[in-house]
Amino acid sequence: MNVEVISKEIIKSNPLLQPQTSFAITNSGRVKIHDHFVECNDEGIPYLEAQVTNYRLHDVLNNLVLDELNKFIPFALDEHIANEFSLDVQLYMFACRGFAIGLCISHKLADGLSICSCSPKLGLLLPVERPTKPK
Repeated sequence: MNVEVISKEIIKSNPLLQPQTSFAITNSGRVKIHDHFVECNDEGIPYLEAQVTNYRLHDVLNNLVLDELNKFIPFALDEHIANEFSLDVQLYMFACRGFAIGLCISHKLADGLSICSCSPKLGLLLPVERPTKPK
């Protein structure tokens, strides 16, 4: 499978989005742990977009191989970068028009249930062009 990163940016928290959605990027900074509290400096979270060629989303879902699935998270789990950011997001776009969202979040900020409850709303906040319906 070929995965090519086509854009990288840092997303900052946006107070204008918060009234419109029930999910806001509140931990959009670097994590510093000080005696049971997290300091957020609002430097933003890394957001990457990647194009997946010669592979369809259907192929991924029907062939769940751990080495292939690991390509859909923003960084390797053993990399030191995992400790620098509170949240990392990567959008993978397939030629079949399917997509996958890879998330890495510090367990010091959220557990599995927390991230599962907000991840369906995350797609509304990603800075991608959304196709308009044909007239």
